[in-house]
Amino acid sequence: MNLAEAIRRGLIAEAIPARPVRARSVKELARAGLVSVRVHEAQLQNTPFDYAAAAAREGIEMGSRIRCFWLGPTEEIELSLRRYRGSDRGKCATSGFGYHNVNAIMERTSFAQLAARGWPMSDGRPVHTGDSVPHSDPRWPRSCSCGYAFADDDEWQCNPDALFRRGDTGELVTLHAAPAGAMWDADWMGEHHKGPDWIHLCVRTPGGEWSVDGPSYQDGKVQHERGWTRTGTVPDVTANPTIHIPGKYHGFLRGGWLEEC
Repeated sequence: MNLAEAIRRGLIAEAIPARPVRARSVKELARAGLVSVRVHEAQLQNTPFDYAAAAAREGIEMGSRIRCFWLGPTEEIELSLRRYRGSDRGKCATSGFGYHNVNAIMERTSFAQLAARGWPMSDGRPVHTGDSVPHSDPRWPRSCSCGYAFADDDEWQCNPDALFRRGDTGELVTLHAAPAGAMWDADWMGEHHKGPDWIHLCVRTPGGEWSVDGPSYQDGKVQHERGWTRTGTVPDVTANPTIHIPGKYHGFLRGGWLEEC
């Protein structure tokens, strides 16, 4: 592919000029944060690099680029029923958790409707419980995917998860189900780390959740109380420096795009 096609397909940030870019090697471009590539090192190491020509000639694989979108709060929830047995009490090879676990969606309803049923609330939000739905209700999962039948003394959870509306598609999703690129206001985190727009911005990256307005950590210790600065209006936000989730993700947030290093 050529440079123009790569830009059209969203593989490279449009900030890269539509002309040959000169560098000693592909690694220089990657270190500069312009692109993440994998090529035959023997062909390009210590030689002049014409990016557009090499992209067409080598079929360069570039780092992923994900468009961010805003998740707006709603007054609706997704109620699910979970059964599980702790890992200290048995192992499971099929649940994906290492222990027996099943979560079944029960219904979608509203905060107000749950409150009218007498559901426990805290600050106007329904709380997670173990007995708000009778254990005799047939909608409770009875067995794990591996065939293990849950016992009465295994764990019971009623989980009312808030639904958010995607700003790009209008779809309702829970934070757990939101894909990479999702942005939301974690207002339950308090006022200490709110940003300039008075929200606590969080972003779902391919490597997990990133609290943009929160502290940064190194070796498990707080490095900076406010780890990043940000500009722009959600979802078109730019944050500095990069986000690094060790072993999972390293990238930039630029103009509302997550760009892999």
